Amino acid sequence: MIGKARWFKRRKYGGWGISPKTWQGWVYTAAILLPFIVFQALPFWDTTTRMVVTGLWLGFLLLDVTHLMLTLDRDEREYRIEAVAERNAGWFMAIVLAIGIV
Repeated sequence: MIGKARWFKRRKYGGWGISPKTWQGWVYTAAILLPFIVFQALPFWDTTTRMVVTGLWLGFLLLDVTHLMLTLDRDEREYRIEAVAERNAGWFMAIVLAIGIV
């Protein structure tokens, strides 16, 4: 896609996602966000046009960020941490479902 994985790093603290690591990552982030903000700020378009453009923009952003996250390198420690987090989330979902059934 457009962004390069070497421009970004995984977020260690503060949630799931990526954050810019190099100046190219910051330029990419600004180049994606600024035109959208300007588009939304100008009063020339009706609600339908704004919704269509917002949907297309979010779809593109979702595809590109997903591609970036899949191509980022992970080490052995990150695989283990992710496995533990998925296991804990699975147990939590099972408990909530059991409580809901009871």
